[in-house]
Amino acid sequence: MEPYKNKFLATSTSQAEGVCPESLIDRFSNLPEGVAHHILSFLAQIDLARVSCVSKSCRKFYLSFPSLNFDAMPYANDMWERLKLLNYLDRFLIQRGDNKIQHFRIFWIFLGPASSFSNEYFRVISWIHVAARCNVEVLDLELYMCEATTTLVLPSCLFLCRSLRLLTVDLKFKLFQTPSLTSSTTLQCLKLKNVTIDEGLGQWISCSCKCIKELWLELVHGAKQITISSSSLKTLHFVSCYAYYSFQNPNGNFHLNISGEKLEDIYIDWKVIPTGHSISIFAPNLKHLKWIGTLASRQYLEKLMCLEKAEIFLHPRSEDFSKLFSVLSSIHSVKLLVLNEETTKALTKERRSLPRIFDNLGHICIQSTCLNDGLVPALASLLRGMRHLNTFHMKYEPIIPLLFTKHVEVITASRFDREYWKSQNLAIIDQLEEVTVELSSGSNELEFARYILEGAKNLKKMLSPSEALSVLLVSSSPRLEQRLSSSINFRTRSIMEPKRKLLATTSSQAQGACPDHMKDRFSDLPNEVAHQILSSVSILDLTRFGTLSKKCRELYLSTPSLNFDEFNNWNKSSYSKQFKLLSSLDRFLVRRRENKIHCFRICWDLSYGKAASLYNELYRVVTWIHMAVRCNVEVLDLELRIPDTTKLELPSCIFLCGSLRSLSVHCNKILTAPSLVSSTNLQYLKLTNVTVDEGLCKWISCSCKCIKELHLEHVEVENITMESSSLESFSFVFPSYCSLCHLNISCEKLEDIHIEWRFASTSSRSFKVFAPNLKYLKWIGNLLNNQNLGKLMCLEKAEIFLKHGVDNNDFSNVLEVLCSVCRAKVLILSGEMTKALLREGPVSTPFDDISYLGMHIESLDDDIVPAMVSLLRGMPNLKTLYIKSDTSLLIHKPEACGFNKEFWKSQNLAFIDQLKEATIELSNGNNELELARYMLEDAKNLKEMVLLYSPQQSTHIRVVNESKMNSVATTRVVFQEKQRK
Repeated sequence: MEPYKNKFLATSTSQAEGVCPESLIDRFSNLPEGVAHHILSFLAQIDLARVSCVSKSCRKFYLSFPSLNFDAMPYANDMWERLKLLNYLDRFLIQRGDNKIQHFRIFWIFLGPASSFSNEYFRVISWIHVAARCNVEVLDLELYMCEATTTLVLPSCLFLCRSLRLLTVDLKFKLFQTPSLTSSTTLQCLKLKNVTIDEGLGQWISCSCKCIKELWLELVHGAKQITISSSSLKTLHFVSCYAYYSFQNPNGNFHLNISGEKLEDIYIDWKVIPTGHSISIFAPNLKHLKWIGTLASRQYLEKLMCLEKAEIFLHPRSEDFSKLFSVLSSIHSVKLLVLNEETTKALTKERRSLPRIFDNLGHICIQSTCLNDGLVPALASLLRGMRHLNTFHMKYEPIIPLLFTKHVEVITASRFDREYWKSQNLAIIDQLEEVTVELSSGSNELEFARYILEGAKNLKKMLSPSEALSVLLVSSSPRLEQRLSSSINFRTRSIMEPKRKLLATTSSQAQGACPDHMKDRFSDLPNEVAHQILSSVSILDLTRFGTLSKKCRELYLSTPSLNFDEFNNWNKSSYSKQFKLLSSLDRFLVRRRENKIHCFRICWDLSYGKAASLYNELYRVVTWIHMAVRCNVEVLDLELRIPDTTKLELPSCIFLCGSLRSLSVHCNKILTAPSLVSSTNLQYLKLTNVTVDEGLCKWISCSCKCIKELHLEHVEVENITMESSSLESFSFVFPSYCSLCHLNISCEKLEDIHIEWRFASTSSRSFKVFAPNLKYLKWIGNLLNNQNLGKLMCLEKAEIFLKHGVDNNDFSNVLEVLCSVCRAKVLILSGEMTKALLREGPVSTPFDDISYLGMHIESLDDDIVPAMVSLLRGMPNLKTLYIKSDTSLLIHKPEACGFNKEFWKSQNLAFIDQLKEATIELSNGNNELELARYMLEDAKNLKEMVLLYSPQQSTHIRVVNESKMNSVATTRVVFQEKQRK
C-alpha cells in the first residue's frame, strides 16, 4: 500500500486573503481508516453526506463507514420528506456496495396511506437484505407501525447470516413472527422489547439458537407460556408486561420456564398480579440473581449452589410469606445477599426460623429509604440469625414522590438508640470487619453506627459517603475519637485544594499584558468571601464562571446560594430548549453532590406545554427539592405557576429537614396541609396566593414548635385558629375582599401583628387576639361587630385604619378597640376612626402613655375637628403630632373654615404644654392653618413645626410667620412644597 501523500487545500478566497497554501494541509485524509471512522461515528447521517463532498478521501471514508443510523423521526409527519430520505438511503446503500456493516440501526415510523406503508415497508426489508449481504454484526430495529394488523416478518437471510451476533427488535407491541425452526442462527445476543409473541418463540430459541449467550425479553406479551432450554445461554433479562397481564388479560395464566446449565446471570422484574402465574428456573451454575417486584402464584428454583450475589427486592403480601421462604430456601449458599426493606420485614414477621442461607452468610446489604422505626426490630431479628456475618452494608435508597399523588411518608426514625442494640446481644458484633452506613432522616442509623463502633472488636473499616457521619459520631461519643484515628479506617469523600494558577489568554498577550502579573487573585480569596461575591451572580453567569479554572469550578459547585429564577421567558421558546435547560440544571445539582445549600430559590412556570411536559417538569422540580433537603438547605423559596388542574403537595422531606429554617411558597393552587407527624424546625413560613384548609393552621400549631414568623398573603382560608408558644410575628394581608370568617390568635410571645382584612359583610365574622406581650399592631380594613383584642399592656405602636362595612354603620365598638390600644406610645388613626369618636361622645378613656399621634385624613374638615379635640383632651403627654391630608380624595368638598385659633385656645388642651414637634399637611380651607397658628403661639416647648403646602397655598406662609413672631417659644418652622401626584 502506497503511503499517503500530503495534500494542500488552497481556495481563491484564502489566497486572496494572503493565507499560505502550504499551511492548509489536509491532515484528515492522512489518518488511518479506523481513526477516521471513529471520528465520523459522532456525526449524523446528513452530516456524513456533507463530509463526502469535501474530497475523494472523505467520500471513501463516507462509503466505507461501518456504523449506519437510519432515523426517520425528524420527518415523521412529512411524507414527502420521508420519501426523499428513502430515495437518498437507497442510493447510499447501492453506492457503498459490499463494504462491511458492523452496526446498523433502523428507526422508522410508518405513517400515511396504505400504499405509502407498503412502499416504505418494502424499502426497510430491502435494507435488511443489504445488511445481511454486507456481513452485519449488530442490527437494531425500532419500527413504529400504525397499521393495526401489521406483523413483522424478518427475512430468513437474516438468521442465516453467519456474521450477525446481536439482534434488537422493538415493535411498539406489534406481532413478531417467530422464524422457522430450520433457520439456525449464530446469534449470541437477542433483545426483544415491546413486542407481541406467540408460543413458538421459546421453541425456536431452544432449537435454533445454539450459540446464544444473552436473552433480553422486555415487556413482551401474547404468549401464555415461554419455555426456553438452552445449553449456551449465560444471561437472562426478563421484564414482565404489567399492563397486559394485570388489566388487558387479568384472567389468563402465564408461565415462565427457564432451563440452562451455563446460565450465570438472571434479572427478573416480575410485576404481575399473582393469579395463576408461575416461574420455574433450573440453573445449577447461577452466580448472580436479581428479582424485583412481586412473587408469582408458584415459583420453582432448583438448588442454587454457586450463587455469588443475590438481590431480592420484593414487595410480598401477607399471604406470600411462605412463598418468600421457599425462594430463599432454594438458595443453599451465597456470598453477598441484598434485600430491600419490605423483604426484610416479611422474613421476620411470622417469627419463623430463618432459611439456612443465613447460617453461613458472610456479607449482607440492606437497601431502604431509611432505618425507620418499623425496620429496626426486623433488622435486629434478622441479624440475630447470622452468626458468621463479616460485612454489613446499610444503603440509602431515596424515593421521590410526585406532586400529583399521595406519596410515601418518610417518618423521622429516632426511637432506637445504641442501648437498644446492646440489649439484643447480637453474636455478629464479634465477627464484623467492615460496615457501611448511609445517613438519612432520623438518628437510628447514627445510633446503630455508634453501637457497631463501640462493640465490634474486629472492625477494620467503617465506610460512609458523607463526612457528616464521622463528625456526628465523634461529637456524640468522644470516646470513639481514638478508635477512629487508630484502629479503624474511616473513609469519607474529600476535596483536594487546588494550587494557584496563572491566567493568560491569547487576547491579553496580544494586548501586551505580561502573563506573570496576571495572577488569579480570585482563587486566593477565602471560600466564604468568594461565595458572597458569587451570590449576586445569576445561575447562567455562574455556569460560565465555572469553566474558567478548577478552582472556579470548585466554587461554582460549592456556592451555597442558588437561584433558579431567570428562565420563565427563556424556557418557553421551544420544548427542546426547555428540555435542555432542565437537563442542565439536573446535571448541575448532581455534580455539586452534597455541598451545603444555604438558600435555594425556584421560580418556575409550569403552565407551558402539554401534559407530558408538565409531568416531566413537576418531577424535575420535586427532584431539586429532594436534593436541596439532602444538602441541608436552610432557606427554601418556591414560586411555582401550575395549571388549574393540579394540586400542590409538598414532599414530606421538606418538613423533616432538620436544617430548614425558612420556607416561602408562592403558588396559585390548593396547598395540601402536611401530616401532623411532620414535626419541623421551621422558624419562618410565608404563604402567598394559595388556598388552604384549617388543617394547615392545626399543623402549624401542633408541629411547628420553633416558628417565629408567619406571613399569609392572598391566602384563601375560611377560618384561622393559631396557637403557638414560639410565634413572635404574624401577618395576614388580603387587600381585596376575602372569604375569611374567623381569625383567632393565641400566642404568648407574639410581638408584631399586621392584619389587612376587608370584606363585604360583617355578619358571622370575628377577630380575637390573646397576645399579652404584643408591641406592634397594624390593622387595616373593616370594623367588625365582634372583636376582642384584650388588654395590650406592652404595646408600643398601634396603627388603626378601619372603615365601617357595607352593611354596618355602627361604630359602638370603636371605643372598645381604642381601649385595647390605649397603652401604646405611638398611635396612628384613620379619619373614619376619629369621626366615630364624635358619634360616641366625649372620650373617657385616658391615653396618658401616648407621646406620638398620627392622623391620616382626607382633610381637617368641620366634621372631624370636634372629634379631634375630644381625642387630644385625653392625651396630656403628647409630644409629637402628625396630620397627613390626602387631597386626592377631595371631590367637590366645601372648604373647612369653621374653627379658628380662638376656638382651639378656648378648649384649654393640656397637651399644648408638652408638644415638641408637629407636622401638618395643609388641605382646602383654613382649619389646618388655624391649628398651626394656635400651636405656634401657645406651645411653650415646641421646637419644630413642618408645614406641607401646595403652590396655591403659598400665601399662608406670611400668616404663619406672623404667628411665629408671637410665639412664646423659639420654634423652627420648615415650609415644604408638596410634590404633585
